[in-house]
Amino acid sequence: MFALCCCEEVKDKVTVKIPINSFSIQLEDITVGATAAKSGVIVKLADEDELNSFHASMNVSMDMLSSQLNTEIGKYQSNIERIEIGSTSSITVSSTDENGTVVKDFLMEATGISNFAVEQYILNTAYSENIEEFATQLLMKVLFSESVPLTVSGKTDVVSGEKLKVKITLNEVSLIAKVLKD
Repeated sequence: MFALCCCEEVKDKVTVKIPINSFSIQLEDITVGATAAKSGVIVKLADEDELNSFHASMNVSMDMLSSQLNTEIGKYQSNIERIEIGSTSSITVSSTDENGTVVKDFLMEATGISNFAVEQYILNTAYSENIEEFATQLLMKVLFSESVPLTVSGKTDVVSGEKLKVKITLNEVSLIAKVLKD
């Protein structure tokens, strides 16, 4: 009897799926042969390919996301339970002066989420294998913490001193939220 008197009416919640189509996050000004944060020295590799390393840290923040995504997040932010990202999402590493052909040992790291690593792929092409988990975790972390420190590193045949860009393209994005039933 006591339990019945103390309980408030619980409203039903429904799941809402908010489609966002696609958007991208661009990370720029990554210098090839730049000083590595951990060692404090310029890293030059002595392997047969004579690859140059790159290493950069930056913050991925809400203002880097598309305006449509920001609008939808604003409406549902406290109710978002998960994010779904399509299998056609990709990461592209490109050189700003179009030289170079390869990226090896590419790694993207953010505290608290799984790393994204690719052993080798062709520079300036979209790489879409196994990107969904990393991209979903990164987007959720940005959503709830406003800004996430992200580190990118790897090796390339791009000339030391030149700049790279990393573009994360997210396709078929949907926000899944639980909201009160009207």
